[in-house]
Amino acid sequence: MSEQHSPLSDPSPEDPAAWSSYWQAQNQSWRTEPEIAAERQAYLTACLGTPLDAQQGIYPFKAVRLSRADVEWLLDRHEGGPVDWSEASEREREGIDVRGADLRGVDLRGLPLARLVGGLSYEVRDPATWEAQLEDAGAHLEEANPQGVHLEGAILNGTHLEQAELSEAHLEQAELEQAYLTRAKLDHADLEWATLIEADLEGTSLRSAFLERAFLQCAHLRSATLERASFKRAKLMSAHLERANLSQAHLEGANLIHAYLEGAIIGQANLEEADLRKTHLEGVNLDRSSLRGAFLDDAHLEGADLSEAHLQGANLSGAHLSGATLRWAHLEGANLSGAHLEGTILAAEDLERIRVCWMLESFPAELPPADLRHTFFDAATRFLDQVTLGEERFGAVCLADASWNGANLAGVDWAGVQMLGDERIALQEDDAAGKPKPPAQQRQEYWAAIRANRQLAAALHHAGMDEEAARFLSRAEGLLQAVRRLQ
Repeated sequence: MSEQHSPLSDPSPEDPAAWSSYWQAQNQSWRTEPEIAAERQAYLTACLGTPLDAQQGIYPFKAVRLSRADVEWLLDRHEGGPVDWSEASEREREGIDVRGADLRGVDLRGLPLARLVGGLSYEVRDPATWEAQLEDAGAHLEEANPQGVHLEGAILNGTHLEQAELSEAHLEQAELEQAYLTRAKLDHADLEWATLIEADLEGTSLRSAFLERAFLQCAHLRSATLERASFKRAKLMSAHLERANLSQAHLEGANLIHAYLEGAIIGQANLEEADLRKTHLEGVNLDRSSLRGAFLDDAHLEGADLSEAHLQGANLSGAHLSGATLRWAHLEGANLSGAHLEGTILAAEDLERIRVCWMLESFPAELPPADLRHTFFDAATRFLDQVTLGEERFGAVCLADASWNGANLAGVDWAGVQMLGDERIALQEDDAAGKPKPPAQQRQEYWAAIRANRQLAAALHHAGMDEEAARFLSRAEGLLQAVRRLQ
C-alpha cells in the first residue's frame, strides 16, 4: 500500500492531464483518475472491514457500485500493491477482492488486475453449495471495457462479462468456470491455460484469441466468432460450438471428444492430431482443413464437406460419412476401418438436433452414400477393412477419378457393391430439382460412370482380383453402349 497523498499536493480534480503526470511521478502509470474523496475512501475502508462469509453470500463489495477511480484506489491500498504477474514469486499472491461488486460499463483498460478475485475460487468448491455461492460471488462487469487489461490468474468463476470488451486482454491461467461471456469481445485475447468449464460464450468474438491449453469443457460457444483463434492442446470436451466460425483456427492437438459442431464453419482450420472422437460435425464445412493424424473414431460427419481436406494418417474407424463430400481429399495412410460410407436415414431425434442450427434447417432426413470422386488413397490407407461402401436402397459411393495408388482393395465386399454411385446418378433421368436432365449433362454423367467403373476395374486387376475387375469392366461396356444410343 502506498502512502496517503497530501491534499495540498494533489492536482485539481478538474485537471485530468495534471493527474496523469502526477501518477507518472508516483510510478503508477496505470492510474488515470483523480484520487477519490476522503469520504469515499472512508466508505470503501469500511466495506473492506466487512467480515467475509461465503456461506451467507457476504462479501466486502457485494452490490456496491465501483468506479474506475475506486478500483485504482483499491489497487493502491492493496497489501503489497497490485500483483505483478511477470514475477513468478507474485503469482500465488491474491489480488483485490471485488466479488459481487457492480462494475457494469466501467473502463478498466490497462489496469493491473492480475489475480483479481471476482468470483468463487475453484479450490474451495463444495458441490452441495457451489451453484448458489457462485451466483452470490460473481462480480458484474457487463459491458465493461477491460481492453488490454492484465487479468492473469484472475478468479472469475460465475462472473458476469456479457458484452464486455476484452480484446487483447491477458487472461492466462484465469478461472472462468461458468462465467457469462455472451457476446463478449475477446479478439486477440490471451487465455493460455485458462479454465472456462461450462462458461457461456455464446455469440462471443474470439478472433485471433490465444487459448492454447485452455480448459473449455462443456463451454457454450454457439455462434461464436473464432476465426484464426489458437486452441492448440485446448480441452473442449462436450463443448457446444454449433454455428461457430472456426475458419483458419488452430486446433492442433485439441481435445474435442463429443463436442457439438453442427453447422460450424471450419474451412481451412488446422486440426492436426486433434481428438474428435464421437464429435458431432454433421453438415460442417471442413473444406481444405488439415486433419492429419486426427482422431475421428465414431465421429458424426454426415453431410460434411471434406473437399480437399488433408486426412493423411487420420483415424476414421467407425466414422459416419453418409452424404459427406470427400472430393480431392487426401486419405493416404488413413484408417477407415468400419467407417460408414453408405447412405442412411437419420433418426428423428438426430434430425431435430441438427436442424436446430439455422444453417441446417433443410438438412435432409435421407443421405446418399459418400462422394469419393478424385479422392487420394495409397498402399498405407487402411480404409477397406470392414468398410461399408454401399447397400441396395441408396446404392454405393461415387468413385470417378479416385487415385488408388496401390491401395489394398482385398478387404472390401465388392459382391455387395452392385452399382457404383456414379452409374446410379447417370441412370437417373431427372436432376435433383425433379427436372429432366439436359442431354449434355446426361452424357457427362455417363462418361463419369464409365471412367469410375474402368478405373476401379484396373485397380482390382492390379490387386489380382480379376473376377471382380471383369464385373465392373462389363458395367463400363454397358454404359458405353447407352452413351452411343444417346448420341
